Amino acid sequence: MKPHKLTIALLAYNRVQYAAAALDAILGQSFGDFELLFMDNHSTDETASWALSCKDPRLIYVRQPPGKNPSENEFAALWMSRGDYILITHDDDIMEHNLVERYMQFLQKNDDVLAISSNVSLIDSNANLLQPRLYDINQDRLFERGEYIQVYLEEKLWLPAPTYMHKRDSYLRIKQDRVRAKQTPYEPSGDIMIMTLHNTAGRIALLEEPLLKYRQHAGQESRIVDQSAPLRLVTEELSRRHKDNPYLHRATPLIEGAQIRYQVQDLLFKYSLDLKAATNWPQLINIKSQWEQCLPPSSRSNDAALPFEILLGELNLGQTINAEDLDQYCKDRPISNPLTQAYRAWTFSLLEKRRLFSNSPYQRIAILGSMLTAYLLVADALQCGIEVICCLDISPARIGNNVFGIPIHPHQALNQIAPSLDAVILSNERSHQASLIDQLRHQLTTHTDIPILSWKELALDAADPSITSLQNKQREFKEALAHENR
Repeated sequence: MKPHKLTIALLAYNRVQYAAAALDAILGQSFGDFELLFMDNHSTDETASWALSCKDPRLIYVRQPPGKNPSENEFAALWMSRGDYILITHDDDIMEHNLVERYMQFLQKNDDVLAISSNVSLIDSNANLLQPRLYDINQDRLFERGEYIQVYLEEKLWLPAPTYMHKRDSYLRIKQDRVRAKQTPYEPSGDIMIMTLHNTAGRIALLEEPLLKYRQHAGQESRIVDQSAPLRLVTEELSRRHKDNPYLHRATPLIEGAQIRYQVQDLLFKYSLDLKAATNWPQLINIKSQWEQCLPPSSRSNDAALPFEILLGELNLGQTINAEDLDQYCKDRPISNPLTQAYRAWTFSLLEKRRLFSNSPYQRIAILGSMLTAYLLVADALQCGIEVICCLDISPARIGNNVFGIPIHPHQALNQIAPSLDAVILSNERSHQASLIDQLRHQLTTHTDIPILSWKELALDAADPSITSLQNKQREFKEALAHENR
């Protein structure tokens, strides 16, 4: 029997309520020549009996022994796969019917591509559409060798993990030290490292068409696991590797800037400081000193490090860059996506002693999210005398903690506090304002017209329009944000 060119691995664990739709979508693909490994990570619900009831000859059911983590389940699939390519997806997401066909067509024309991903739409726990496109792009993106890490660190362009198709031999080379290991460490943010390492060996791609429905729900891995420590480990690993890898070495300032940013984010999460304690925190002062010694001022002006520079400015600890170097960097790297422009605008404002909430009409706010940008917003608001009632989050790993002393509550709390709020500020980095706003509106039974706006809008409004590198960007930026919000 001729072997299949493609193996699809469906990673499953205790989500039988979603797995049926995921499996039906895979088996209903317009391109059907593949083997399917149903990788059950020892589920304790009805996943096993349900999967075994499927009689499609392409399906091979694999049940892991107890105690295996998700990374081990994925690596087992890689080792068992027989196709030239392996597509690894999850039991809570739903492929569009032509995902595999589109991938195969693309690879026929670009057979040197080592890994491929696609845009996604966002759906809720009941499969209702939240957002038709995660990224507002209108053409496929091919990343030349070594290009992706720079794009990721400058633009935070995350390639949606449930859409990855790997050239098997390339993926094995990346994971060759772990595929047969008795125990593999859990890697919650390993998707970033995997695609970066693929790209140091060859080209990778992102297709513009949304080819998977990416489900947003409280049981997602990204909700359950605190992502700060994994992101710190990823950037530390990149920092260790870049000296010996020419394709990483040229991104040294960005990699070092990202390492500083995620190191600080991780520490803030762990120590739960209030704002006053943070302004006198010896560890933060030491990290600032290390950062100043790591790179010259002109190299410290880079997009990956700007959140850290904003934190220093908001805590009145003194930024390590100046407006001239940042202006030159922005001219040399004219990136127009809203996230990058927002961080640049915010940094310029602080360098000129202006804060985002300096002239705000809002006096009592809530902030959606609790990652680093939420810390920056809380600090800015408190410094301007604005009362922050709470931060709102869906992650069980974050609810019950605090952001500079401001409590983190679940989304459901919004309905209770809405009468006392002037506005809700979104702290998201990715381009999914529309789905976030929709989720919040669904929480409200009263005060349904409360303003909900993005921090990116505040950053743009606070920026000085006379700054050369930001000239003519304000209109483009607001148009892009308005499109994201639709």
